[in-house]
Amino acid sequence: MPIPLPLAIQDGIVTGDARIANPPADPPTPADVVNAIRYEKFVVDGFADPGNDNTITEDHVASALEYKASVITARNPAAVAPPWLAHVLDQINRRFDVLDGRFDQVDARFDEVDGQLDQIKATVQEVNHTSSYLFNRTVLNGAFTSFKEIPFPDGTWPTKEPNNLPLIESVTTLQAMTDREIQTYHSKYCTDQPRARRTIRIEDS
Repeated sequence: MPIPLPLAIQDGIVTGDARIANPPADPPTPADVVNAIRYEKFVVDGFADPGNDNTITEDHVASALEYKASVITARNPAAVAPPWLAHVLDQINRRFDVLDGRFDQVDARFDEVDGQLDQIKATVQEVNHTSSYLFNRTVLNGAFTSFKEIPFPDGTWPTKEPNNLPLIESVTTLQAMTDREIQTYHSKYCTDQPRARRTIRIEDS
């Protein structure tokens, strides 16, 4: 298939060995390849020349590059990779397979660590729950020393999202809560018990 000549530049600009008077042969000869390279260099240098008054534009540069690429491709369209390349690529692929295997091992270890962290988190939560519960039993009704906040079994805190309940600091603050707030506390702490039909308030004895 004939290769079209590059985009024409104003007459008289391209001179000497850089001129391409005729289309390349089919297939292109070594001389055609050399001519395409010379032409590309002339156009690129001319475009970069500070004295270039836009006679040689970006379109001319792009056309010269495309022309050279077309000539080289047509010169040897079925270029065969050197015999050693397949071996090198095979070695590279094998190394990638080894790396993939190692990444899988690392991922498995991270999963194991994540599982251990979940267990640690659950243990800390249980310890925190138990210690706060035992502390609250030592301060009686909380009149002098406030109760500690105890997280719900699901890991959320009563006073934080998504619960946003008032803090039970003492029996007095518990008595000041609405029936709905007390019922929410009850349902959150006592998840295995049916919802009470009636709210029972704690009175000072």
